[in-house]
Amino acid sequence: MNFHRRNFQPKNRGDIAKSLDKPTALSVVAPESPRPLELLLGVTYDREATLTADDAALHELLMTVALHSDAELQQETHSVPMRHVLRYLGTEARRDAVKDSLGRLMRNTVSFGPYEQVPLLLYWLERADSEKLVHFALPAPIKTALTAQSAYAYVEVAALPAMRSKFITRLYKALVAALKATGRRWVKNGDNKVTVTATVEQVADWICFPREKDGSVRPGKLRERVLDIAAAQFQDVQAFGLKVVPVSAKTRGNPLVEVRFELSLNPPSHHHSRALFDASGIRQFGGVDAPEYRVRQDVWLKVSGYFLSDFPDLSHGVLFGLWTASIKEMLDEMPLSDGYATRRYRGDRLRQEIAKRGADEAAWQWAMEEAENPDLVRLSKSERKELANAGEAARRKRVWGDNARKIEPVFVETKPVETPSVSFDEASEIWINVGDELPLQTIDDLVLEQLDRYRDWRGTEDKTIQVRWWLRGNLDFMTFKKPATADDIETIMSRVGRYVDSVEYVA
Repeated sequence: MNFHRRNFQPKNRGDIAKSLDKPTALSVVAPESPRPLELLLGVTYDREATLTADDAALHELLMTVALHSDAELQQETHSVPMRHVLRYLGTEARRDAVKDSLGRLMRNTVSFGPYEQVPLLLYWLERADSEKLVHFALPAPIKTALTAQSAYAYVEVAALPAMRSKFITRLYKALVAALKATGRRWVKNGDNKVTVTATVEQVADWICFPREKDGSVRPGKLRERVLDIAAAQFQDVQAFGLKVVPVSAKTRGNPLVEVRFELSLNPPSHHHSRALFDASGIRQFGGVDAPEYRVRQDVWLKVSGYFLSDFPDLSHGVLFGLWTASIKEMLDEMPLSDGYATRRYRGDRLRQEIAKRGADEAAWQWAMEEAENPDLVRLSKSERKELANAGEAARRKRVWGDNARKIEPVFVETKPVETPSVSFDEASEIWINVGDELPLQTIDDLVLEQLDRYRDWRGTEDKTIQVRWWLRGNLDFMTFKKPATADDIETIMSRVGRYVDSVEYVA
């Protein structure tokens, strides 16, 4: 029997349609799309002067949209709502400008690999159900390149609209290709600096920078129009930070001879990491928060593995507590440590990152910053618990206001005071207290997993079910939201009761 082995087909990361459906979703979803190296570095423009930065961003968006709906690009045409295009290009984008941009993309041609005079796309517009659609077709050479990727790298689609020069967009793609060629990735406590050095002529070739009549490059123009503004226009790139260092010759006039592009690699997004176990169905670890600060529980499960070797006493619950302390620090503007003034994910800078990328990504990057260069986690155990308890109290006040339940702090050395018993119907939470002697893996496999898999809920309203356990002197817990009845709890206890010390109903 003969088997046909197909090459690996990379796909988009993040749902481009969802990222454009709401005003703030693009930076939160942070979609990425694979591009073959020949489309990152090997493209020349046959009608250079007529294309703009918005044209380049729009073309990348359309290729991403096509790959989202049809990864193998078998369809002849694809479409995207005009409102998605406008949202992607920014608040100042207008329909007429988009039409002009589409027209330039259709009229201009490029050359790459074995192909010459390739049009960038064919398009037309349609009014359908009160919404205007952009229909487009990618030419065969571009489709061939996108689907026959033996060497490729991912482009951050959300970073492109901030690049206001077509030369900056091309420089970004060239550096993405150069970084891919090094094989380097962010490594905790590793060397996360990558330097890409190129001559003035090489940089000009990368970005198709216009040359003089004699074929030379004027370094002053290159510096003014590209090098001096590049770092600022890379502001939305998440994979790395950029510093541009022009290098001049030690001769008369100190002419520019080469450029060092210093890339500071950043930790990967939480989208690209996996949790320690499958936590599907568990709504939130450590309780809810105000919507703008609410972090998915699996972020903390993913985070904890980065601290185990250096801080074995740091569970994901403690990290969650320190995060709430950082939120309190941000809101109160009262520094917890010297890192408040210098670190990217503290104080007002943290506020900006939450507003820009959402709480999930901001919390993840806050934790990665702590893992790479410990600050709050380096405090003593008692200091960490004090901060976490203050942060937890502030979180509860954000959620419940002055009616926040007065219960013992979460991170303490001794057992919490017994809560007065109430009936099931009166309870807002059900606490399942797991035996102290159980290791975390057993709790995951034999308690949390059993509760997560239970599908016979018979209630009409959600109850909060909190599975609680003690680990190295700290109380951790996992919170579920389920339409539970008293009979459901009894059924679950029949399955996991041997591992449970007690069940409490909490008003």
